[in-house]
Amino acid sequence: MIWRAARRVAHRVSRTVDNANQAQRRLTVLAGAADRWAPDRGKVPDTFSEFMFRTSGPLLHEPSARRRARGRRVR
Repeated sequence: MIWRAARRVAHRVSRTVDNANQAQRRLTVLAGAADRWAPDRGKVPDTFSEFMFRTSGPLLHEPSARRRARGRRVR
């Protein structure tokens, strides 16, 4: 009985740490985005090259279709 409770607590701690790691990765990506530091970041890009520059930052990984079919969240 006590092992079940210990496993449940360990699982909750693991999920919390995983969520914190994911949030930190997301903040790192957003902080390094070129569009965030542009003086006119709310304005639509004028040229295609400007659009490509703004979207040239690291993109978030999307899981494969197989992993999504198993019920994994898209992060």
